[in-house]
Amino acid sequence: NSGGPVESIKNGVTGFLCDPTPQEFSSAMANLINEPHRAEEMGREARRHVVESFSTKTFGKRLNS
Repeated sequence: NSGGPVESIKNGVTGFLCDPTPQEFSSAMANLINEPHRAEEMGREARRHVVESFSTKTFGKRLNS
C-alpha cells in the first residue's frame, strides 16, 4: 500500500493493497490460496485493467489530447 501499486492496483478487484508487514502480506496471500476462483477473477480483471489503462494506444491518446 505504497508507491506504484497504489496507482495501478484496484484493491479487492485487481489485487490487494496491504501494509508492508508480514502479517498483512500473508493474510492477502492466504485469501488467494483459500479462494482460487477469486485469484483467477482478479487475474483476469488485472489484465483487463492494464490493457485498458496502460497500453501504447491509451498512452498515445493521452499524449495527443
